[in-house]
Amino acid sequence: MPLTHIKKQLLIILAFGALLITSCTNAKQPFLATKNILYNTQGQLLDLYLPKASNKKTAIMFIHGGGFKAGNKEEMAGFAKLYAKNGFVTTSINYRLTPEHPYPAAVNDTKDAFAWMQKNALQYGYNANKIVLVGYSAGGTLSLNVGLDNTQHVAATISVAGVTEFGSLIKDTPLPELRADLKTYLGQEDPLQASPLSQISQQSPPVFIFHGDKDNIVPISQSVLLAEKLKSNKVPVLFRVFPDAGHEIMLPNKHLKQLLKEMTGFILAVESNNE
Repeated sequence: MPLTHIKKQLLIILAFGALLITSCTNAKQPFLATKNILYNTQGQLLDLYLPKASNKKTAIMFIHGGGFKAGNKEEMAGFAKLYAKNGFVTTSINYRLTPEHPYPAAVNDTKDAFAWMQKNALQYGYNANKIVLVGYSAGGTLSLNVGLDNTQHVAATISVAGVTEFGSLIKDTPLPELRADLKTYLGQEDPLQASPLSQISQQSPPVFIFHGDKDNIVPISQSVLLAEKLKSNKVPVLFRVFPDAGHEIMLPNKHLKQLLKEMTGFILAVESNNE
């Protein structure tokens, strides 16, 4: 099936995503957790959550936030466990942080973790071509970095409040600490080259963007730029804006239930695609 037809099929399925969500939210099943698996030569670890019985072929890799300088895989463990309970093989990953490890260390680690998931797909019972990346904040940026250039063959990418264009954020942010953190993360790298916005092509996989319209850390304009460029390249994109919401939309808040519902519909659309 041609790639353009596959992407159209995915968007059609998404339109009926609510019909699919029930199958994921009703049944719960046990899973096995294997912690601290070494996934690359840089000493980075991931946690694997493996359903004891599942016929789902899609796997999900969760990437934590923290401004590229903080955070760890435990922060996304709740999401990884939730989806494992509903039959998906999931992982939550660590990656190297600043100031010791500026760009592209975190991107390279995320690519390595994804490669580990591809390599182990047969062993754990999912399809190596059906791995979805889900990232929050800095993790959203990393999910886009790895997914958009299509060299890794990511099935789909979900970014929740991720940075998409470093140059404008560094220039325009009123937050001196954020500006300094982003400059430390970039090191000597050109901001545009490190930005997901520069990695979009017509071969990029489908993307779901979530953002709060009152985000004062990563402004919604970052996601607007991303959505517009994805559309101009004919890449399937869904853009969900939560009204009166800040940067906390993947933390406990009044929008989280709806975010999970829509994210689940998107992931089930990937699962339902026969390609």
